[in-house]
Amino acid sequence: MMGGPHVEPILPQLRRRVAMLYNEGLVTTRKSVFHWSRFVLVGTIVFMGAALLLTVWITYRGVGNASEALVRGQASALQADLRGEFRYLEGPPTNQDLEEILETYEESGLRYIAVVRRREVVAHAGSPALDDPRALLQSVRRGEPTKHKGRVRLLLRAPRVRGARRGPGGVRAKGPPPIYIEFVPIEAEALRDSSSRSLMVGAGAAALLLLIAGSLMRWFVHQDKLRVQQENDRRLKSLGEMSAVLAHEIRNPLASLKGNAQILEKLIEKEGAPDGKSAGKARRVVGEASRLEALINDLLNFAKSGELRRESVDPGELLKSCAESVPGGSIEVDVSQAPDHWLLDAARMEQVLSNLLTNAVQVSDQVTASVAVEAKRLVYVVRDYGTGLNEADIDQLFEPFHTKKVNGTGLGLAVAKRLVELHDGTIEGRNADGGGAEFRIEIPAQ
Repeated sequence: MMGGPHVEPILPQLRRRVAMLYNEGLVTTRKSVFHWSRFVLVGTIVFMGAALLLTVWITYRGVGNASEALVRGQASALQADLRGEFRYLEGPPTNQDLEEILETYEESGLRYIAVVRRREVVAHAGSPALDDPRALLQSVRRGEPTKHKGRVRLLLRAPRVRGARRGPGGVRAKGPPPIYIEFVPIEAEALRDSSSRSLMVGAGAAALLLLIAGSLMRWFVHQDKLRVQQENDRRLKSLGEMSAVLAHEIRNPLASLKGNAQILEKLIEKEGAPDGKSAGKARRVVGEASRLEALINDLLNFAKSGELRRESVDPGELLKSCAESVPGGSIEVDVSQAPDHWLLDAARMEQVLSNLLTNAVQVSDQVTASVAVEAKRLVYVVRDYGTGLNEADIDQLFEPFHTKKVNGTGLGLAVAKRLVELHDGTIEGRNADGGGAEFRIEIPAQ
C-alpha cells in the first residue's frame, strides 16, 4: 500500500529533475560573452580619438603663440616701410600723402594711418576702428602693438622729413609728430583660421571615433543579449518538446491511477474500514495524482505555442472576470481608466491575469488590480501587500521551475511571460513602495 512519505515527494522531485535538465548548459549563457579582443578594439579607438583631440589642441595653442610673433613681425615690417616712405616727403605729411601711402600698403594690411600731435589727429587716411580716433589713442603706447576689434594699433616715431626747418642759432626744430597706424594681421589671422579649421576637423574626427566606439560597444552588448536570448529560446523550445512528450506519456497512466484510486476510496468508504486509515491513504493517492495532473497541465501549457487569436476585448471586464473567478482573498479592481476595447487573445490573457491574481491572493489578504492606457500601451498592474519579493530572486522570477513553493510547479510565471510576449508585450515584477510585490504588464496597440 502506498504511504504518505512515499507519495509526498513525487511532485518536488519531478520538478527538480525537469529543472535540472533545463538548466544544463544554460548557466553559461547567462554570462555576458565579452572577449578581450572587443575591449582592445574599443579601447584602441577611444585612445586614438583622445590622442587626436589632444594633438590638435596642443597644435592650436602653439599656433596662438606663433600668431603673436607674426603680429609683431608684421608690425616691424610696416614700421620700417612707413619710415622709408616718410623720408621722401618734402614737408609735413598731408592727407593726400597719407592716402597714397595707405593705397600702397593696403594689401599688406594697413587700414588707417594718421599723424598725431599732442593726442590730436592733424592728418589721416582710411577708416579708424572708432569714429573718434582720440578714444583709440588714449590706450596706445609708442612701439607696443595692441589689438582692438580685429585690428592691431601701433604708435611709432616718424623720421625727420627733408627740408625741415632749423631753429634759432642753427638748432633743428623739435622732431616730427608720431604716426598712428591700424593694420589687419593678415598672416596671423590666416594661420589662426587654418588652426581653427584643423581643430574643428580634429575634434569632429575624435567625436566620430568616440561615437564609433560607443556604437560598437552597444552593438557588442546587443549581440551578447541576442545570443543569450537565442540560447534561452533554444533551451525553452527543447524543454517544451520534452515537456509535451513527458506529459503525454504520463497523462494516460496517471488518469487510470487517479480513477482507480477514486473507485478504491469509494469502495473503502462504502464497506467501512475498521480503522479508517485505508480511506485516508486512498484520498492521499487521489490528491497526489491531482497534483501531478496539475503539473502535467502546466507543462503542456508551457510547451504550447502558436498564433494568437486576437479579437476586440473589453480589458476592464476581462480583469473583473478574472478577479471574480479567483477563490479567496479580497481583490480591489480599478477599471476607471480602462479603454473600451483592445485587441487581445482573451483566453490567453485571462490565463495570465488569473495566475498573477492567484499568486497575489496566496500571499496577501489585500490585493489591488488595475488597467489603464499609458503611452498607447495597455497596462495591467497587480499588487499585493505581502512580504514582497526576494531581491536576489527578481531576475529569475520568470524562469521555468523557479519557485519557493513546496507544491508549486514553477511554471506559472514562465507561462505568463511567454503569453505576454506573444502579444508583443512585456511583464515585470518588483517590490512596490510601501511593501508588497507589484507585477506590471504592458501590451502595445496593434
